[in-house]
Amino acid sequence: MTGPDPRQDIRVEEGVLVFEPCGPVGEADVRALIERGDEIAQRAGSNGGYWVLVNVQHMGAVDPKARRLAATNPGVKRFRGGAIYGASLVTRALITLIVRGMAILGHTHVDLRFFDSAGEAWAWIRGQQKQGSSPNPGH
Repeated sequence: MTGPDPRQDIRVEEGVLVFEPCGPVGEADVRALIERGDEIAQRAGSNGGYWVLVNVQHMGAVDPKARRLAATNPGVKRFRGGAIYGASLVTRALITLIVRGMAILGHTHVDLRFFDSAGEAWAWIRGQQKQGSSPNPGH
């Protein structure tokens, strides 16, 4: 198994998983995101979860295996939600379909919002963090 594409920027900032893909997104990239998200959630304790900030401005196609992994990952219940910016109409539609797949296949709901700028996206995530985690993460 190969690692994530080195062009993909995957990092943690202020307890938030930040993903800035450049080019196509493959299964190894999604696996790396899941692993980093699980690390954040584990550090947060038994009710811990994590938020994701994604700049999709330079994202390419998402491989079908990557979409399937994102939708069926059992750890998705610890994924609180995400703020996405830089998305074209087509990218918004694709991401919305992936999230719907997560809801159908993973029996979970994540709060996902689209924003025009990084500043707006960060402000929303900070607001969500201040409100605290929902009592039933992923539901």
